[in-house]
This record gives sequence, C-alpha cells and structure tokens, in this order.
Amino acid sequence: MISGTLFLGDTPGCRQLLSNWRALNELWRSRGITQGGGQKNLWFTSTCMDDLRIMGLPGAYCYAFDRAEFYLPGTKPIIEHTIASRDHRAQERCTTGRARRVSELRALLKQPIPQPPQVAPSTERIMDDPMRKYWTNRYQRQGKTYVARAGAVGSYAAQRAALAPPLRTLLGLGGKRMLDFGCGPGRFRQIMEEGGREYVGVDLIPGLGTQALTDHLPRGFDCGVAIMVLQHIVDPEIYAHWVRELFACLNLGGRLIVVDHKVQAGMEAHMAPRGIEGLKALAPWSRTEIVGEYDGHWIGYLVRGPAMGDSYAELATQYRDVAYQTAVGYPPPGPREEVTHAP
Repeated sequence: MISGTLFLGDTPGCRQLLSNWRALNELWRSRGITQGGGQKNLWFTSTCMDDLRIMGLPGAYCYAFDRAEFYLPGTKPIIEHTIASRDHRAQERCTTGRARRVSELRALLKQPIPQPPQVAPSTERIMDDPMRKYWTNRYQRQGKTYVARAGAVGSYAAQRAALAPPLRTLLGLGGKRMLDFGCGPGRFRQIMEEGGREYVGVDLIPGLGTQALTDHLPRGFDCGVAIMVLQHIVDPEIYAHWVRELFACLNLGGRLIVVDHKVQAGMEAHMAPRGIEGLKALAPWSRTEIVGEYDGHWIGYLVRGPAMGDSYAELATQYRDVAYQTAVGYPPPGPREEVTHAP
C-alpha cells in the first residue's frame, strides 16, 4: 500500500518497543543518518524482541488515497492517507492528484453526516405520560407547601451537602451554559450558577423551572444535570426519548451529570434498562463514569460524543478545543487538514 497505520497496545512490551525505537533513532541521528531511519529502525527493533504479537491491519485502516482502489477495489476507507510527502516529489501527477483529493476532502468536511430517521414516541404520548399526570396532580394538591418547604433555609441540607462536592467537581470541567432537567424548586441552582455560569431549569410543573417542559429540550448546553429525575420515568420508550433529548441538548463534548437510583432487589425487570449501562445503550456517549454514591443512588456523568447529523467541520473544530480534551480525556487531533473522518 506504500502507506501505514500503527496501532500500539498499551502494554509493557509496546512501551519497551517505543523506548528501544527512540534510542535507536537518536543513535542514528547522532551519526548524521536521517534518510529512512525511522522505518528501518522500527523494523530492526521489532525483530529483536521475541515477545511481541504483531498482526496486520485491514486495508481500510491503511488506505492510500490514489492506490487503494487498485489494490482493494470497493473498500470503504476508515483511515485514509493523503501522504503529504507526495508534495515533495518530482512527478507532477503525484502533486496534482494529492491536491485534488485534499480539495475533495475539504469539501466533504463541510457536509453534515446523513441523519437516519428515528422513531420517537408521538407528542401526544409524551404529553400523556401517566407519570407526568401523577406529578402534575400531586403538585396541584401539595405544590405550594412543597415549594415553600424545599426553598426554606436548611431544607434538604443533608442532600445538598452530600451532592455539592461531586457536583462542583463535575461542573468545573468546563463550560458556561447549564441545563437543570427536572429542576423542581431549583435546589442546586446556586451551585450551578457559581463562576458566572448561565442556568436554565426545565420542569413539567409550570412556574418551577425557568422554562416549561415540552416534548423537546432546548439546545446548546455545555452541561446538563438530572438529579433524582430519570428514576421517576417508568415507560421505557418515554425514558429513551428523554435520554436522547438530554444527549441532543448538549454541545459536542458536553457532560450529563446524573444522580439516579441503583437497581433494587426485586425491581430488576423494571429497572434493568436503567443505570449508567442503560444510558450508554441509548445514545453514542463517548465516555461514562460513576464517581460516587449517595443514599442508594449512583452519581455519574456521561460525555456527549459525535452523532449522526454533526458536521465534519464542527467535529474538527470542537475536537481541537482544550475544554473538550479535558472532558473526554484524550487530546484532539493536530492541525493537519487531512483528517477526513469523524472520530
């Protein structure tokens, strides 16, 4: 293929391979030898180690833009090499062919990823959810007392004291615009507004949130929280709808912070799709983690990954953002213009 992609496992053997390869490269450079040394030294280093397991990657991972179709007709590339060294060759066909392909890829980067149709519960069903009716009726009976008690000084003090440290830590990973899903009387609003962050609360009870809950959430948030809210949604389809809405309301790299019931003995059938594993199965989160627990609940977060409908240009821009690097846990791609596929 005259091209290559290396995937190195994070193992002691691979770390030793890299150390030996680097040492040999430095030795060659100290003797003034630079041409082709990296590839030759890697070959020599790997052949001198007996305990390495080496396998060939499929051609789709080593796709040379102007040769792969000849060797691998019909192959859809996963990693495509545009081979910048072609610009330094004497043959005009090499430089012009590469320039044409780079132009095509730049145009591709501006196009949205096709969005497949999604089957969602009808608006009527979402608004007719029995749990929505239950909480609406309960608020009509007890709402004034509940709001007054929840907003009183010292009310829910133990809950706030327990959840404030992990909430502050997760909110502090970056971002300025916060969504409080099922905000109630806004018990955590003060924490979410610290540092000048913008707060938007939504609730199905009119007058509790800063915005009334419809069948869709507003968009463009850096972080969302759902504290002891998702556990009250019984219908699996409506549960999936709100999880996907929470995913969609976040910017790429945004976080969803969740406090939710653990699966309880005897409730496995009802709660099986719940928990952080259930959330992972409903949307393409790029990272998930449980960071603690509180009174029979788990505390965790999920990071919004790329999804259908995100444009390549938006992905390329946001993956270079330092705040996203911190949230996701790995560095964004470098400044090369040849990045052609959504991560």
